[in-house]
Amino acid sequence: MKEAEDREDLNLWEQAVSLRLQQVYGYRMSQSALNMAGMNLRRDLAPRGIAVALLHTGFVKTDMTQGTGNLTPAESASGLLARMAELSMPSTGTFWHADGTVLSW
Repeated sequence: MKEAEDREDLNLWEQAVSLRLQQVYGYRMSQSALNMAGMNLRRDLAPRGIAVALLHTGFVKTDMTQGTGNLTPAESASGLLARMAELSMPSTGTFWHADGTVLSW
């Protein structure tokens, strides 16, 4: 990976990884792998001054959710852009919901 000009990285994360949810094993496993990649990137890129965020889109009204989400794609995108604007080295590795809530691992 070459030097980043803006020194930011992000990973989209989904709360469906929660151990409380049933089924969707492949999806949950891929999201867990993304979480691990984000945490490894946080550790590896911090010495270079590159901040990493892991972001949850929220429950978005999409085909995947059969339109039952509580956010429109535009609302989710707006929240994600706001989180990206807040990203800094002190907050690197934080799991954020699009609405700004800090999520636990």
